[in-house]
Formats: sequence, C-alpha cells, structure tokens
Amino acid sequence: MPVLKVDQSTPLYEQLKNIIKNDIMEGAYVPGEQMPSETALQAHYGVSRVTVRRAVQELSAEGLLERRQGKGTFVTRRRVQHSMDAITGFTDRMEILGREPRRIIHSKRIIPAPDFAARDLCLSKGEDVVEIKRTLCDGDSPLLFDECYYPAAHFPNLIDLIGPDVSTYRLIKEHFGTPILRAHKRFNISRADETVASYLHCPPGEPLFSIYKITYDYQDAPIQISISLVRGDHITYVLDADERSRHTEMHMEMSPSPEK
Repeated sequence: MPVLKVDQSTPLYEQLKNIIKNDIMEGAYVPGEQMPSETALQAHYGVSRVTVRRAVQELSAEGLLERRQGKGTFVTRRRVQHSMDAITGFTDRMEILGREPRRIIHSKRIIPAPDFAARDLCLSKGEDVVEIKRTLCDGDSPLLFDECYYPAAHFPNLIDLIGPDVSTYRLIKEHFGTPILRAHKRFNISRADETVASYLHCPPGEPLFSIYKITYDYQDAPIQISISLVRGDHITYVLDADERSRHTEMHMEMSPSPEK
C-alpha cells in the first residue's frame, strides 16, 4: 500500500485522493460498490478523518464517488452512452456495453387510452392500451423510469407476458412478429417528483432527461409510446452529425411538449 508522506509539498488529502483514485482504476474498489466508512478508510490509510473526508469530497466532485443520502458513499458506475437516434432496446444496448440489464415493474394494466396515447397511436377514443410502468437499471443502479403504452388489440396477452426478466423490444419482435423499424423522439428536461425520485434514488426536484418516443412497425404504423425519465448523471446521449447524410434530423420546437 502506498505510504502518504507528511513532508511533501502535496497536501495529504490530495495524496490520499490520488491513491484512492488509483485503487479504483485498478479494481480494488468496484463501480457500484459501497466504499468503506470514513473510520475504516482512516485506519486503512493511516490518516485523520479530516483528510479522508476532504479526499472523498474531492473524488465526489470529480465524479468518481457518489454520496447517497442515508446509505453511504459508492464508487460511481461508468456512464452508459446511448445514441440519440438509436432504435435498439434497453436490453440490447446494455448487453452490447457488457452491462447487466435489470427491470423493476411497478405496475401493468389495461386502461382506456389517455388522449395523448389515442392520438399518437392512432386509436379511437376510449380504445384499450396496455400501460406498463417500470424502472430500468444497470445492475442495482437505477437509470430511468419508463412509462409505456401499447395498443391492447394489436398485442393480445402482452400484459401476461411482461415480466422483470423480459425485454419488451424482443418480445414485440420475436413473439408478435413486429420489428420496430423507426422511432420519433422528443427530448426535454423534467424534474423528479417524489415517486420518481424514490425509484431513481435521486433527490426530489433532480433534473432529468424527459424523452417522449413513438415507435413504428414495418408498415409505418405507431405501435408503442414510451415516456422515459432518465438520470443525466448516469447516461450520456450522443448525436453524430454528418452533412453528407440527412438520415438524422435534429431540430428545436418551441411548442409545448405533447406529453400528458
């Protein structure tokens, strides 16, 4: 274990910060893992609690550690990168990145389509939709809260097939034979209410990406709406622009969001 040197010009907290940072990079502390307590770090590295606290504060400010109220300090998971124009589902994307996708289902039910869902799914007023509310996670770390709507008549028994281990994109494609070929997305910023904050382990009022998405099948018919509230400190959205191609279009709209 590296020894901290009192006679160096570099402050002890900075020496400790660099040692812990190196330990994280070498895998001594694993992303998503809870860090030892301040008392344990103090004993392990042979420094004062004030030095430990300052080093942890610095590492938190750099994004390598994160404090969770009432739970302790954790090694920050590496951000998930996701293309803004990607059509791949959550499970496929996480597996490509070598992550562990996990889903927590809060509710699933058949309801008359809300006005916005009837409009964007081209349904008659009062026609049934399957509503699913769930949190999607990277292992034990919640990434986003997802609220989805599917035409119930188009996907019979979907509500019975949805479970915590089921990818809805794969289910739609493989079980119902309906691949998703196009998506329209609108990005906004929202704030977590108390319910969403409890799901995403973030403070109420935390700014979140709000993504309203309509997906389409091979006949260009709308088959799904999702409203996703995404933690911006866990996911980075990427857009590649190329003047030689017009396949990706991004523009600003000043009109109100179509969401509920």
